[in-house]
Amino acid sequence: MTQQQTVNIYLFYGSYMTQYYQENFAVNMYGQPLVYTKTLSLLTSIDLSGNNLHGELPEQITKLVGLVVLNLSGNHISGRIPNSISELRQLLSLDLSDNNFSGGIPPSMSSMTFLAYLNVSNNKLSGIIPYTNQMTTFNATSFSGNPGLCGGPLTVKCSDGGVTGDSDGRRNADSDRDDSFIDKWFYLSIGLGYAAGLLLPYLTFAIRTSWGTYTLVLWIKLLQSFELEFL
Repeated sequence: MTQQQTVNIYLFYGSYMTQYYQENFAVNMYGQPLVYTKTLSLLTSIDLSGNNLHGELPEQITKLVGLVVLNLSGNHISGRIPNSISELRQLLSLDLSDNNFSGGIPPSMSSMTFLAYLNVSNNKLSGIIPYTNQMTTFNATSFSGNPGLCGGPLTVKCSDGGVTGDSDGRRNADSDRDDSFIDKWFYLSIGLGYAAGLLLPYLTFAIRTSWGTYTLVLWIKLLQSFELEFL
């Protein structure tokens, strides 16, 4: 398992004219059982799913560069997914679902170009999904069941610190209403200032005449109607 398998050894049985394959192996890959026969010698697999394993995933497992399938689903494995998981460059199928993994998904996983199946659902993972390169080939079901995850194929949007909650939405809505209220008063003050600038000279002159009182009342009503129309 510590070496990449590149040479296929055909496991023939029978006589020269009636050769056939007798050995085969069924492995849970791509989320379904697949039977290997001709390429059985190239299959390097660890399947410990559905057991009662506890503790953290040992980083030493990422030294097994010949691994093609790694299935640890249905256990009680906790801790973080090792950053060195991307060293498994021949890995085609990785299933870590239904465990207690926490922390973020290592960004280095986006460089695992051979990875065709990924399932990290139903854990306690959190943070932004590194949805680039190879990771963009996986849909939302690969990451579901992790309330702390956001971004990527999920419908949960991310804020600067992670998941955007309802409280953030309410704060944003309140902020928008406050900004709208401030904008109204800003433009109102500009309008009133403009109107006062036009009418003030005339008002000063009109007050000195016998029509001064009437003009003052008219000006006040004009300003009041302008304010009501704006609001």
